[in-house]
Parts: sequence; structure tokens; C-alpha cells
Amino acid sequence: MKRFYHIFLLLAFIVTVSRSMGQTLSVASIQPSAGEPMALAVSTSQLSEFTTLQFSLQLPAGMKVDEKQCKVGEAAAAHTLSISPLANGNTLFVLYSLDLQQFADGTLLTIPLAVNNDAVSGEALLYTVRSATSDAVSSMLADVPFVVSTSAATAIRPDITDSKKPGLVYNLGGQQLSQPQRGVNIVDGRKVVR
Repeated sequence: MKRFYHIFLLLAFIVTVSRSMGQTLSVASIQPSAGEPMALAVSTSQLSEFTTLQFSLQLPAGMKVDEKQCKVGEAAAAHTLSISPLANGNTLFVLYSLDLQQFADGTLLTIPLAVNNDAVSGEALLYTVRSATSDAVSSMLADVPFVVSTSAATAIRPDITDSKKPGLVYNLGGQQLSQPQRGVNIVDGRKVVR
């Protein structure tokens, strides 16, 4: 029975690692019309098995999220949006569905930005990106860096399939290792027996 349990844990970990591979999350600017604020569009492809997405957003100095104007997109139409300011000045976003509806491909969220006159262009970041399935299988996705200009946001790192940096090694418990250990290791998302 104990051996079965260990095999089950191994398979569960491999499924979790493989589910996080191939998913894409991107950020693009929406060019403002006259009188409209600058906005970011967070879009996805291949996240359709997931029901929940959480990420934090860090913006350059002089820019902040206009929380009251944020809108859920067509890819998350059945989802609820929760927005919370963080102590460090960043913003936490959570998209979830109480009836476990899955995401579709397309725009998940539109985030209008309030831009001060003294705002500067610079790096922005979606970080601590997590997703979960209806079976409560959670995946940590790669950070998504992009550049925001005071005239328009330019994007963007649309592909997070390289969320595992080359050479990263994990044990079956999901702990990162400095080097492969004897037995089964996960190297660059692949099972390797040493």
C-alpha cells in the first residue's frame, strides 16, 4: 500500500508539472480613445482546464490600477474578480468561479491605469502567478514581465512555457535542488532517473 501511495504522489506531481507547461499568459496595451484611460489586457491561451487565476501586478512609479474600472473579459465571463491593494503598493488580482467554470482562450481581464503627470515608463510585472483546476490541482506559473510606456504599454512576454529555467532540478516533493540527487528527479519539467 505504501508503494502505491508513493507512485500516486509521483504521478500527481508529474501531472502538475506537465499541466503548467504550454500555458500562455500575455499582457497587451489597449490604445485609449479620446477621454479613455490607458489600460492593460491580460489574455490567455491553453488555460482552459483552470477555474482560478491569481497574480500580483507591479507597475512603474506614477501609475496605479483604477480598481473600480477593471472589467472581466469574455474568457472569464463566468468568473468573479477580487482586487486587493498590497502593503508594498502593488495590486493582487484573483479570478475565481464558485461553480468551477473553466476559462476560455481570450481576454481574461481589462485593467485601466491611472497615470500621474510625473509617471515614468518602465518595467512592470505580473508575479506570483498561480492557477488551479476544479480538482484543486494548483500550478505556479512563471512571472510575466512587460514594459509600460507613458504613451502606451508595450508588451510583453506572451509565452510562459519557459517557466522552468534551464537546469532547474526538483525532487518528487517539489522542492528545488541545487543538483540532481540519486533516484527520480524532475529536470526542466521532465522525469529523470539517476
